[in-house]
Amino acid sequence: MGGRLDATNILNPEVTVITGIGLDHREFLGNSISDITFEKAGIIKSGVPLVTAARDEDVIKQLSGIACERNSEIHIYGRDFSGAITDMDDRHISIDYNGYRHYSNLMLPFPVNISSITCAPQ
Repeated sequence: MGGRLDATNILNPEVTVITGIGLDHREFLGNSISDITFEKAGIIKSGVPLVTAARDEDVIKQLSGIACERNSEIHIYGRDFSGAITDMDDRHISIDYNGYRHYSNLMLPFPVNISSITCAPQ
């Protein structure tokens, strides 16, 4: 779920990531997008960059304000950077990245061969 009260919030990350924000988990995070954004923004740490894929302008404004209060740079997917998958198989994924720099066919290996993963019967 993520957010202010999430157990992982005790970690000190090198970057904070908040994907899109919607009306999921309302019973825990609040009934409005603003309330949910506030709770999700609870993971933003002082001086730690924030990366988000949020698209709603009100959400971006709210996240930007909180990031500014915490001296954290905000990087918004679709505005500051973008990426596209160019190739993928069970051993790697290749992407093109456009942002502060440009990378073509950047290959990222998967740590294990995903085709060898099987589910054990329960």
